[in-house]
Parts: sequence; C-alpha cells; structure tokens
Amino acid sequence: MTNSFDIGDRHEIHLDSLTYSNSAVGRIGDVVTFVAGGVSGDTVLSEITKIKKKRFEAKIIELISPSSDRVDPPCDFFQNGCGGCQWQQIDYVAQIGAKKRILTESLKRISKLTYLPDITLHPANHTLNYRTHIRLTVAEVEPTLKFGFKQ
Repeated sequence: MTNSFDIGDRHEIHLDSLTYSNSAVGRIGDVVTFVAGGVSGDTVLSEITKIKKKRFEAKIIELISPSSDRVDPPCDFFQNGCGGCQWQQIDYVAQIGAKKRILTESLKRISKLTYLPDITLHPANHTLNYRTHIRLTVAEVEPTLKFGFKQ
C-alpha cells in the first residue's frame, strides 16, 4: 500500500473532514492522510512527513483553494506553533459543527450503539482569552527555566 510513497513526496489533496487534533483528513491515492493545520474543504499541496502502517501524516506546502470555513487566526501566537489552541484557522460556527460530528462518531464507535439522541452543543460566549486546560513544557535556559505551551 505505502511502498510507492516516500517522506518528502508532494501531492495535491482535497481535505474532507477534521480530526480532534489540528489536522484535516484527505487521501493520497487510497491512503488516509492527516494534514496538520488543514481545514475541511481545503485543497492543498501537501508534503508527506510521516509514513505509518495505515496512514500518512503531511504538512501544507501551499494552500491551493481555501475552504469557506478557513479564517485568519485571531492570535499571533497560533501561527508560531503555540499549541494552546488547535482550530483558530477554522470559523467558530464550523468548529461547533465539527465538534458535534466528532463527538457523535466517537460515542457510536466506542459504545457500539447504532442510535444516539441528538446532542446539543452550547457555543461559548467568548471564544478567546480563556483556558480549560494546559500542557506545559519546561526547558532549562541558564540561569532560569522557561515555560511554554506544548503542541
């Protein structure tokens, strides 16, 4: 399946769904590919960064056709890989829809139930400048310690 592909190969790919992390999913040939920073509906030139047994991971080299759900991230730190937020490049209304879909699919898969009642998500009143959890990394930079968000 993956024998004809190498790390560094570039492919145009249409992204059709989001994952719970900062990736969107498309296919290179028959291989499921997770593209970091992608948005469902994007068409991108991607570069394969990892080859796993049943999937690829890739990064965006060029945004060929942006999704209508793609927005400019409101936080300057997001583009520099802060890791505190994962979906700032996605319109908030689209985020709510994607989160509902991911939650519903996960509950069905884990519980093996074929029917779940409709789930209502309640949007946040404020979408920036708050945290519900953090993951920090610590580096010793003489003579002090530096803390940063882990991506």
